[in-house]
Amino acid sequence: MTSDNTAQPTQILVEPVKVEITLDDVFETLAKVASALAAGAGGVPPQPEIMGHLQRISQLAGEIKDEIDTLQKLDPAMITQLHRGADEVPLSGLG
Repeated sequence: MTSDNTAQPTQILVEPVKVEITLDDVFETLAKVASALAAGAGGVPPQPEIMGHLQRISQLAGEIKDEIDTLQKLDPAMITQLHRGADEVPLSGLG
């Protein structure tokens, strides 16, 4: 004989929350985390072959952020389009 001790799901209604993340937020955070990991954050220094990749990720993230900043100065409307993301751009047109 088995007993049914399975918890029953409870529905909880939650107010919608709007979260805005900018491209700057993404690339600044990526650069900081990669740099911190390369510097041995967390108490474990990375292996030498991994350290180079972490430094490169940090460098590339900084370069992308610089390109976004330049684009913002040249054409602010384009940044708005980038922020709208893939929902607005058909993926078939990217290849």
